[in-house]
Amino acid sequence: MKYLELFFKILLGLLKLLIVLSFIAITFGISYGLGWIVGSLSGINITLCRVISFILITISVLSTMNNPQVYHNNFGKFFILGYLLRNNSHKKE
Repeated sequence: MKYLELFFKILLGLLKLLIVLSFIAITFGISYGLGWIVGSLSGINITLCRVISFILITISVLSTMNNPQVYHNNFGKFFILGYLLRNNSHKKE
């Protein structure tokens, strides 16, 4: 029985890791194209624009998902990543 519990804990940990890595991959894909467009149009270094857009997208998504008002409406509940990373400090015990 202990091995089964350990197996499911490891499986859940790997699932969380997969979700976080897929979030990073999607964010990187969006920021790659966005950085290329902004860098080409503005004349700023394209790599710098990609890094800045990646950071801004990540911060905006995570702060939106950690916001209790957004989480408790239907929009926030669709995001598994927000469910896994949300801040529980707003809950009353």
